Amino acid sequence: MENLTNIFLFLSNENEGIQLNTDIFEANIINLALLIVLVINVAKDVLGSILSARKASILDKIEEADKKLNEADKRFTEARLQWSQANIFGEDLEKKTYQRINAFHESQNLKNKDALLREYFSTLVVLDLKNEQVQKQVRNYVMELALIEVYGVFTKLVANKKFQENYSNYSVLLLEKLIGEK
Repeated sequence: MENLTNIFLFLSNENEGIQLNTDIFEANIINLALLIVLVINVAKDVLGSILSARKASILDKIEEADKKLNEADKRFTEARLQWSQANIFGEDLEKKTYQRINAFHESQNLKNKDALLREYFSTLVVLDLKNEQVQKQVRNYVMELALIEVYGVFTKLVANKKFQENYSNYSVLLLEKLIGEK
């Protein structure tokens, strides 16, 4: 330790003391300032291009999800059309059953009338069950498509290292901006 102190005293006496170098060219201050400005400009361009690429990717995913939604909507419309056709068939069947009931009521006895009423109500129950089944299938299909899409997007985002790095960098930049405003 004593040797280190002696070396320091020797150097300070030889150079007439310790002084601040005010020559900006010799101290490399201009070079450092230019390097800092260059790094800031390059980082801004790179970050801008990364963010614009991410934005384009997100817009593509939104368009893809919109297409899938339109497809699910189309299938839902088809199912609704089938449901309305089943209702028309049911109404037609209902009219025919009423006609049969009236014809048998006039010509047949009470037993035949009871059998037709049971057939009518069982037909209504079957139609209601089919209607509920179709609606349930459509709801399940739409929910399945939505869950598959959400799971896929979420999995890709979580697995993407660049997204995680960009999100971390973006959070740091926002925090620095927030601290700088106070």
